[in-house]
Amino acid sequence: KAVYLGVGGVVPHGDAEAQGVSTTYKRLKDLDAFRLCVSNGNLRVTGGGSSGVLYGVYELLERYGECGWFAPWCEKVPEREAFEVPGELDFSDAPAFDGRYAKWRQLHQEERNLRFAARLRYNGRQMKPEQGGPAVVYAKAHSDGAIGKIVPAKEFFKQHPDWYCEIHGKRQVNPSGWQVCNSNPELVKFVAERVKERLRSVPGANATSIAQNDCAGWCRCAACAACAKEEGSQSGPNIKFANAVAEEVEKEFPDAMIVTFAYQHTRHAPKHIKPRRNVMVVLCSYECSFSEPFAVSRHKSTASFYEDLRKWGAICRNLRIYDYCTNFSNYLYPFPDLFALAPNYRLFRDNGGRWLGSQGDADGYHGEFEELRCWLQSKLMWNPDQPVWPLIDRFLAGYYGEAAAPFVKEYIRKLYAAYRVSTEDLSKHDPEESGVWSGIYSERLPISEAMLEEMLSLWRKAEAAAEGDPAKLYNVRMGSLPLVYFKLKERYEDRFKSVWVTRNPEKFVAGVESLKPLAADFNSLCDEAKSKRRVVVLTESYRDRHLVLMRDFRALQDWKPPTDFGTGAVVSTNRLVRHRLFGWNLPIRLIAADEGAKYRVRAHLRLKEPDGQALGAAPKYAFAGGLLVRWLPKAKGSVRKEFGRDKVSKEWAWHDVGEFDFAELQKIPRPVMDGLCLFIQDPGVEFDKMEISRIDN
Repeated sequence: KAVYLGVGGVVPHGDAEAQGVSTTYKRLKDLDAFRLCVSNGNLRVTGGGSSGVLYGVYELLERYGECGWFAPWCEKVPEREAFEVPGELDFSDAPAFDGRYAKWRQLHQEERNLRFAARLRYNGRQMKPEQGGPAVVYAKAHSDGAIGKIVPAKEFFKQHPDWYCEIHGKRQVNPSGWQVCNSNPELVKFVAERVKERLRSVPGANATSIAQNDCAGWCRCAACAACAKEEGSQSGPNIKFANAVAEEVEKEFPDAMIVTFAYQHTRHAPKHIKPRRNVMVVLCSYECSFSEPFAVSRHKSTASFYEDLRKWGAICRNLRIYDYCTNFSNYLYPFPDLFALAPNYRLFRDNGGRWLGSQGDADGYHGEFEELRCWLQSKLMWNPDQPVWPLIDRFLAGYYGEAAAPFVKEYIRKLYAAYRVSTEDLSKHDPEESGVWSGIYSERLPISEAMLEEMLSLWRKAEAAAEGDPAKLYNVRMGSLPLVYFKLKERYEDRFKSVWVTRNPEKFVAGVESLKPLAADFNSLCDEAKSKRRVVVLTESYRDRHLVLMRDFRALQDWKPPTDFGTGAVVSTNRLVRHRLFGWNLPIRLIAADEGAKYRVRAHLRLKEPDGQALGAAPKYAFAGGLLVRWLPKAKGSVRKEFGRDKVSKEWAWHDVGEFDFAELQKIPRPVMDGLCLFIQDPGVEFDKMEISRIDN
């Protein structure tokens, strides 16, 4: 007869205050809960709050209207003359987590993306109240909550060096930040006042972050070291500091949450101290392998995280999980976590996790199964007890089309078999059959040439099946992008050369020529996405790697053999990669060099005046250069020479860095070979180019 929408009459609220939980957060799940009920011929959609009503309507449309929202550009909304529901309908539901957030580009920034996020029942900080969020209202954007933004060293270090970390007996900072001294009572009062200023400036805010900086460099002063020793972890000083700030802040804002992290060096839970009732701890799964459920993984770092989760859950009333769901080195590389999501989410819930966030590719579109993963996560964050395959089947049919879906499903099975990961119930996973490591910075994949071609053939079959539907065809073509990229990048790293210092160029030309059709295919897919205003991003290191790779892939399409090659070359900085830790890098795999020949490397630079604004300990050298493995800078075979200021002139001049046999170095097995680079670190100089020249025997 009629449809009624309203708030109230869903589920009883628990006595949160009796449990010692901040009243601000006592009803979040209840507010999102809803009930669908037919009574006297009328349909009633009620929610614990306005968000619950909204989610109830979406549930109604999906369950009985066959609607589906699979991506901001892909939805199913059938036209019907009548909308029918069962006459005996009485269904209630509530989410497993108070907060549900995933960091994907397709959930952010544009209004259409935010509407899509609401339909998936995400309630992260970007969501508006009318869209069901946010679950937590931060007084500042979360990225502004690192302690280095609250107490910037450039502003306070010279006046208050004792606020910052003590390392090797000296108070210091570095360009990456390092940490503060968590034992300084004066700093506690200052940070508490800054936090209160932030909360006053944003009416309705109920949280702010004082999390550690995203780096190491923790304080080794006597007080911090003693606390860390007593608590068995660097989390000891961190929680002690957060508690002290929270105690000051609650005098004016009794329900505001002070957010801190359990991340890297602070991840292990303390032995004795417990977070206060108004402290939220964000536990990060940074070091894990994600292909298997954490509870059964045999990988040591993953098992260690599981133990930390159990310990934090036992002492922390306000535990938020910060999970990861992409390969940050290569957003397009396979990340086989689809069948580990549900058991991991159940694990988080059962160990006290109240908020769950997952960081994916927030920079670009069409990361590896980005659309499927984003949709699937939303369903499992709401209810991690449901079976996964029916959800995946529903998505594949809705996003790729009924005809193409079977080929994509077969691809998923083959991909996960390559990682030795079951696509069935992973709660029954045999821990003796440990899967292939899949971390957030993995560079190598367990995919052979034969596997790759077999998998690509499945995407070609899916593409043929979707021919009659342009929208579904586009989705299928973008789904194949990760394998097209993987094939190109693997061969690019083996064959591409950009620095020619050889007497035998013909040895390398055929290899580079073979990359041209692969680059053309990849560039075509990226251009197709760009025509839809969806930019593909390859890696989180946008300037260090993405721009360099895209530049080379574009150049490959029309590449011609060099005509000005010789036994020497000058490489300007616009052809080098700039790394924030390791300076200017030139991967040695890019050098076309002769067997048995040695090459001299020189750097062109001049001394620059010391920066009067520099903080902490000044570098002991003007510049350093040599050979390193980017992720193993102290690996065997690394060469590093440091040059003092007295060795460098204020006038531009060439400086010898070293002599190298590049052809021999290029025989080093991968993955070490992938990161092997010439480098120049330039803290005290201006550097503009590098020269590589053959030393004739």
